[in-house]
Amino acid sequence: MTKLRVIDQADEQEAANERAAAARRRGEAEASEDVGEVLSRAMANAPALDDDAAWAARDAEIQAARDRATADAERDRLGKRAAAFVHDHGFPERAAMLALAPDKTKPVEAALAWAPTPSKNILVLSGDQGIGKTVAACALALRSKFQTWRYVRAPTFQATSRFDRASREDFTAGALVLDDLGVEYADNKGSFLADLDELVDFYYSRPSRPLVITTNVAGKDFGSRYKSERMMGRLREAAVWREFGGAQCLRPVRGGGR
Repeated sequence: MTKLRVIDQADEQEAANERAAAARRRGEAEASEDVGEVLSRAMANAPALDDDAAWAARDAEIQAARDRATADAERDRLGKRAAAFVHDHGFPERAAMLALAPDKTKPVEAALAWAPTPSKNILVLSGDQGIGKTVAACALALRSKFQTWRYVRAPTFQATSRFDRASREDFTAGALVLDDLGVEYADNKGSFLADLDELVDFYYSRPSRPLVITTNVAGKDFGSRYKSERMMGRLREAAVWREFGGAQCLRPVRGGGR
C-alpha cells in the first residue's frame, strides 16, 4: 500500500512537471506571437523600400527635429552669454534681452551682416534715437566669435578720468561697443575729444579687435563735431559706416515694459 502511494505521488509530480512545461511552452509561444505582432506593426508603419516620397518625408521630419534641437541649444548658449555680458561686461539688460531674438530692423541686418577684417575692424551705426542701434550692436556682440566684449556709453566714457587706469584698461580689454556717441556733454576744453581720438587709435592700431560705435551724429556732421583729423583719417580707412533713418522700433520685454 505504501509502495502504491509513493508511485502515485511520483506520477502526480511528473504530471505536474509536464503541465508546468506545457504552460511554459505556451507562454513562450504567446510571447513570440506578441513580438511578432510588434514587428509586424513596425514594418507596416515603415515606408516601402521603393516609396521615395515617404522616405523623403521621414528624413525631413528627422532633420526638422535635429534643427529644432540645434536651435534650442543655440538659444540656450546665447541666453547664457547675454546674462554674462550684462553681469560682467556692462551691457544694458534690456538691449541684451532684445538682442537674443532681434527684430529685423535695418541696423540689426547691417550689424549681423558685418564681419570685421584686418582692414575694416570698426563699424559705425549712425541714425536717430530709438531705431535699434544699441540692440543691433548687442546682437552682433552676442553672435561674434570674439569672447571678450566690453560695453560703455559715451557719457560714461566721458566721465571716466583718463587717469583712472583700471577703467581705461577695461575699455581696451577686448572688443568694444561704444554706445550713444553724440549724447555726451559738450566739451569746450577738448579732453573728451582727446580721449575719443586715443580710443579710436587704439583699435585702429589693433586690427584683430573689433570696435562698434553707435551714434546719432550723421556722417556729414561727424567731422565738424569731432574735430580731429587723425581720428577722421583712421575712421575713413578702417571703418564701415552704416547710416539709417526711420521710425523708432521699441518693443516690450519682460512683463510689458518698454
